[in-house]
Amino acid sequence: MQEYDHRQAGGAAAVDFGISAARSQIGKGESETHCLDCGRQIPEGRRQIVKGCMYCVKCQEKHDKVLTISQWRQ
Repeated sequence: MQEYDHRQAGGAAAVDFGISAARSQIGKGESETHCLDCGRQIPEGRRQIVKGCMYCVKCQEKHDKVLTISQWRQ
């Protein structure tokens, strides 16, 4: 039972980190028109909703995954 509690706490910490990381990127300046990683155009709707976005959704998901993995290694 105790092992389950540790895993559950670790999962909650990962969620909290993801939320914090996302919030830190919201409203940070003008959005890019094209993804800095793949060069694809970032849709206007995304640029309006996610102020200061630099990546398309697919590339942003990759960045978020890397952040989560690096957090777990610490």
